[in-house]
Amino acid sequence: MGSPGYEYGFLVQSSPLPDGFPKLVGDQPGQILGEHLSRLVEPLGRTMGTLDGGGWEAVSHSALIANGSLIVTFLIRRRSVPRG
Repeated sequence: MGSPGYEYGFLVQSSPLPDGFPKLVGDQPGQILGEHLSRLVEPLGRTMGTLDGGGWEAVSHSALIANGSLIVTFLIRRRSVPRG
C-alpha cells in the first residue's frame, strides 16, 4: 500500500496598515510589518486546528501590500484520509 497523500488549501488573512505607511523610512516599515504579521500568525494555529476537521499545517506563505493592508496567503496541507 502506498503512502498517504495530502489535501491542500489556501487561507488568506489581512490586516489594515496605519495611514501614511508608504511614506515611512528606516526601520519603521519592517517593524510595523512584523507586528502585523505576528497578529495574523498568532491565531493561525487555532484556526487550522478546527478548520474542516483540523490537522492542517502551513507549508508556505506569501505577503502582499495592497490598498493599505497587509494581505498574507498561507498554503496549508493535511494528510488525506484514505477512502475505501
